[in-house]
Formats: sequence, C-alpha cells, structure tokens
Amino acid sequence: MITHVFKLDCAFLHKKLVRDLMHPFSREILDNKIEATSKINGYVPGFLLPLYAEEILHILRTKKTPSLDEILLKNQKITQGDLLWIETDFYFKDAVKARVAYDNGVRPSYSTFHTKLTAFDNLRITGHINAEHFSADSTTHILSGKRNVFMFFYIQELKVDEIIIRPIVIGSKMIGGDASFSLPTNYIQVYAEDIDEFSKVKTTPRPRLPITLNKDISEQQVKKLFAEIIFENNIPKDWGGEKSDLFTNHIHVNGKRCNAAFLFKGPAKFEPMTVRNLGKNGDQITRLYEEPAEIYILHHCHYIKPEIVKTMTAFSARFFAPSRFCLIDGEDTLRILRAYKKI
Repeated sequence: MITHVFKLDCAFLHKKLVRDLMHPFSREILDNKIEATSKINGYVPGFLLPLYAEEILHILRTKKTPSLDEILLKNQKITQGDLLWIETDFYFKDAVKARVAYDNGVRPSYSTFHTKLTAFDNLRITGHINAEHFSADSTTHILSGKRNVFMFFYIQELKVDEIIIRPIVIGSKMIGGDASFSLPTNYIQVYAEDIDEFSKVKTTPRPRLPITLNKDISEQQVKKLFAEIIFENNIPKDWGGEKSDLFTNHIHVNGKRCNAAFLFKGPAKFEPMTVRNLGKNGDQITRLYEEPAEIYILHHCHYIKPEIVKTMTAFSARFFAPSRFCLIDGEDTLRILRAYKKI
C-alpha cells in the first residue's frame, strides 16, 4: 500500500472555524496540548500552527472531505455550507493593504482572491480573507499575486457561473515529515521511467518519429502491447461498464510492488487530451479511481493538457485514500514501445 503522510503549512488559519468542526473531546485534547506547550516553552503563537494543522488533517481524513475538482467531475450537487478543498493557482489582491489596516485598528480588514477553473467552463471561484487570521509575517507575501495554494473552505454562496467560498485554512500541502524533507504534493505523480517494468525508457531518447505514428496503433493494440511488456496475461475484453481497461499487480514503482489500474485512450479522437475526452463530465477518471489500486496510469495517444495533471493530482491527493498516478502521452508511448522492441 502506497501511503502519504500529509503536512500543512498554514499561511491563513481561522482557528474558530477549525474548532467548530472538531469533536468536543478533540477540542479538549487540543487545549491540553496548547496548555502543555505554553508551560514548557512559554506562550508563542507559532507553536499553535502545527497543532491546528494536525487537527485539520484529522478532520479531512475522518470526514473523507472531497476536493472541489472531484465534486465537479462527478457532477454532484454543490450546496451552501459544503466543506471542500482545492489545490490550484489563485490570484490574491490587497493582502498588504489589509494587514496594514488591521495593524492600525481596522476590524475586519479584508483582502480578496479569485481563480477560474478552465476544466469546468472557466467557473469562477472567489472570496475574501480577514487579515486577523494571517498566521505569520510572511503571509502578506504568500497571499499576494498569483500563487499555487491549498485551500480548505466552506461554500458560502452559489451563483450561475461563480462560487463564493469562505476559507478555513490557506497554505501549502506537502508530503513528508518535518520541513527538512517535506515535498510538494506533485510528488505523487510518477513518470514512465519510475515504473520498473518501463525502466528501459531511461536509456531511450524521445523519439524523432512524429507523434502521428500513434494514429496507426489502436487502443486495443496498445493495451495488448503494454500487457506483454509488464507480463500481464489477464487482458479483459472491453465492455461499457468497466472501471479500468487493465488491472494488474505486476507493476513495481521503484522496486515496490503495487496494484495498478490502466486507462487507455486511443486515436479515435487524435487530439490533446482534456477532461472532455474522458467520457461524459470526465467520468472515466471517476470510475478509474474506484479501482482498488495504488497507482493509476492514464495513457493517451496524443499530448495531455495540464488540466488532466491537476485533476489526477486532486484524486490521488485525497486525504482518506492517497495514491499515485502516471501519465503516458503519445511521445512516451512511442518511447516505451521502441524500448521494448514492439515497434
């Protein structure tokens, strides 16, 4: 089982909203930790952040909180008050102005943020944040301009083409232990050369052959050839209700054996992959992640758009079911097939 130890570095933290989500017993444990910390180290607000971050992670795991991307991809209904998270690029404005105003006694003092989700018809996500809940002096820098951040939030208001949210925490979501070896969550993406069964591609350069060669290789052929490479003899026939095109436990990632679920996309639509290429509302990714796998491998005969990377990251970075994923585009397909003398 591939597991991830998630870690949050909080730039913005609304402690009251976190405490409202906690079980009374958990609140008591947290207060005891805070009291013990203050007795040993003296009261320093910075010591509170990892304690609250630990509680936030516990809430996300136990409540099985989904990402906004997952809810939108599944076309599930979103209602006011829903608790969700997202990790994407946001545009922040007026953090410095809000902090100066707060320091001068203005209560509340707000800055704003917004983004557009290109994979979902440029749906706008907007909101504001109170400088009272900035967690550090560096927050004004972190929440200024364009920043890729993790945000845990409530749905505050729904409009036709806009969702207004109320953040509980904003910061960085990482994998690892202490800050000395923590990694960004894009660490959950592995590449073809990281999979032992495809390791020969390390010594196989990117092909000079045109990507259009993939037009002549059907989806069924690619599945058969990949199965041969990984020595998987159980090749299921395609049918409308399958969750994956190939499921195997003959995959090793850096020497560790794991269950893998493949989704193959052939040249029926020979174009760069977007969410729209993955079934109605992208439901093929949803079904793929219903398989009991530790790594999800998405193949496409052409190039793969960044929105697919973000979507797969959102699914693999779920707090209650962490996993890894690998994207194999048309160039990687030719590299793999050539490395193993299949073309």
